[in-house]
Amino acid sequence: MVKTIWLLTHPTEFNKPSNTGHLVAASINDGSTSSAIDVRVVAWSRVYQEPELLNALKEPSLLVFPSEQALELDVAKPEVDLTAFSNLLIIDATWQLARKIYNQSPYLHSLPSIKLVGAEPSRYLLRRNQLQTGWCTAEIAIILLRLLQYPVSAETLATEFLAFNQRNK
Repeated sequence: MVKTIWLLTHPTEFNKPSNTGHLVAASINDGSTSSAIDVRVVAWSRVYQEPELLNALKEPSLLVFPSEQALELDVAKPEVDLTAFSNLLIIDATWQLARKIYNQSPYLHSLPSIKLVGAEPSRYLLRRNQLQTGWCTAEIAIILLRLLQYPVSAETLATEFLAFNQRNK
């Protein structure tokens, strides 16, 4: 059973008003939903790896990132049992920085990874020059929460994301 969603966050994201990672952590960790999942946010560094994250990755863990070896997971009919993993890891950054984080983090290469497909197009409005087929961190978390059968947590986050996304259209 998934215990933790890890957000491996690029340091520049912490001060960006358009970052949705903080929204995920605040929504899920606030205790108002019945989700048994914890969200942990760790800053990525090329030279320093967070010991708590590395220790957690010793348990069954899954990276949500479209690496070359990633298995496609159709969200409409998933064939991967996400509950088989203790940890889900999302890279919280722009797509350009997410690729950089992945490429410069060998410990991520050994993790099984999935590429989400089949969901509705991204509705994220606050950043330009992003992949047309990609989603922001909050949208990925919403998809994962739905797949993990946490509909209340997913809808709470979806509602908060909608309000967040509309603020600076």
